[in-house]
Amino acid sequence: MEQQNVMPEGSEKAEESLKIHLNEVLKGRFLRATEYQTVQVLLLYWDESDDAGFQTEAYDMGRVFEHGFRYTVNYFAIPTASPQLLLSHRITELLIGNRDSHTLLIIHYGGHADEDRLGPESCRQAVWTS
Repeated sequence: MEQQNVMPEGSEKAEESLKIHLNEVLKGRFLRATEYQTVQVLLLYWDESDDAGFQTEAYDMGRVFEHGFRYTVNYFAIPTASPQLLLSHRITELLIGNRDSHTLLIIHYGGHADEDRLGPESCRQAVWTS
């Protein structure tokens, strides 16, 4: 269920701007040496969304992680049909494939969250939405 690395058009300026901003914000916060031997990044966004910016954001973040930090990056477009089941499956695959304690897993979600409004007895938990 991984998505291909297809870069949306016109995102090179956004990538450079994001890279500069992240470097400024993170300057001096992390040591070059790390206890992690590998880093796996999973970038999530909605396959069908009312805001196409989330996919662009995912690919911009992916380029920063891949080129700036040399991390392994995977993308997952959350489908409209059975989203919770398929997203849970994808995250489980990531966890099973990276059980080593020397692997850092980074998951980035691009989307919205709304309050669960199913009725008066609702748990009022956040619900991922597109």
